[in-house]
Amino acid sequence: MTTETRFGLVDRVRNTHSGKKYTVSTVRDPKTGFWQTAVLEGSMLSRLRKRRFHETALFSGSLNETEARYIHESFRVIAQNSSPSDFEKEKKTVLDKLDSS
Repeated sequence: MTTETRFGLVDRVRNTHSGKKYTVSTVRDPKTGFWQTAVLEGSMLSRLRKRRFHETALFSGSLNETEARYIHESFRVIAQNSSPSDFEKEKKTVLDKLDSS
């Protein structure tokens, strides 16, 4: 279930193929107004403990909130249901659909 915060959207999922946990985070940059969605392996707390701030499984930018919500939900489904080796291929499919609409 997506959690809305004052900063954006957050989901925590477990991948059905690998059993790994992923955090899907979408935030709006207050300076530019652009949105950023990242899929991070593990929890935010574990990433802080291990100092793994910049490692992402998936990343994309968005121009507006509607696009950001679409990408967030699509990345959540990818992180939960796709094999991690297919993440980039699935990401490309999502972004191609967005570009063609």
